[in-house]
Amino acid sequence: MMTDSDKTIDSPKQKRSMATRHRILAAGLELFAKDGYHHTSSKKIAAAAGVATGTFYNHFKDKKALLLALHRDHVIAVHEEIERFFNQSASIASPPDSRQMMRELVELILRTHQFGPELHRELHILSFTDDDFATSMRKERENSHGKLRQALLPFRNRIRVDDFETANLLVGMVVETVVHSIVMGISPLDADRLLPALTDMLHRYLFN
Repeated sequence: MMTDSDKTIDSPKQKRSMATRHRILAAGLELFAKDGYHHTSSKKIAAAAGVATGTFYNHFKDKKALLLALHRDHVIAVHEEIERFFNQSASIASPPDSRQMMRELVELILRTHQFGPELHRELHILSFTDDDFATSMRKERENSHGKLRQALLPFRNRIRVDDFETANLLVGMVVETVVHSIVMGISPLDADRLLPALTDMLHRYLFN
């Protein structure tokens, strides 16, 4: 039976294991972004992290499991940032008006998607060719639409569109498309021109 003292003895080992895992994740993120998923091997990731290949497999089944872990960690960070946005908005004395809310929300979504253009492109492609990545991306979209619904709900009585659920889904799809085009560098216009126009378009659709 493990005692409290045994747990204390194991603590430094657990910390070293977590540090190794973080190094592997960081190396994988850099290599996937630089060389792409198909040109990156588990052996290369282990070498870049400064660990043996066997150590890599102690933490991840394969490079696919590593990329899924990176994506999951990214999604968690995004949702935590959005939660902070909601909490701050709810705590101020004067809540933002509808246009300000749309602008801040669009800007927030862009900031939280700075995951690297090459890696975004890789994940997008893999979502069409691999069931696990497709499921991961689908869950991210569902969660994002849920967060957007949470943002719009306090304004529901002011939204002119009768079908609130359809409006929420449509706004989410439009924002996702524009933000991904900016992040992946495929838009002919930069964010400084696109975001104000996007905010105006969405505000007119929902409130004017």
